[in-house]
Amino acid sequence: MTAMATANKPFDLTSAEPSGYYINYPEIRTQNRQDLVDRCKTGMTAPTAAKQLVDAVIASGSPGKLWIGTMAWFFRRFWPLLSVSIQDRIAIKTVHADQVRTPVIT
Repeated sequence: MTAMATANKPFDLTSAEPSGYYINYPEIRTQNRQDLVDRCKTGMTAPTAAKQLVDAVIASGSPGKLWIGTMAWFFRRFWPLLSVSIQDRIAIKTVHADQVRTPVIT
């Protein structure tokens, strides 16, 4: 994630009304919102992301996958080596879904 979200303000991070996926999960709504705010504050700027992208395209010499960003090295080298169950556990913890204790409201 880049800090483009804060620069362009495509959505309101301070909205009191939850929406989307997390509306049904009050246990994790606050933590996920804070995670998003933190990532926007610490993420790379739009110009930095654009420069990395352009540099990667020029360096590659051909179209294909481009690995840029702070965690690109991890997802390129190690993520494919992990079993699906380990990937799932990491993903579940990342979005705090392991804290859900109430049924989904439909």
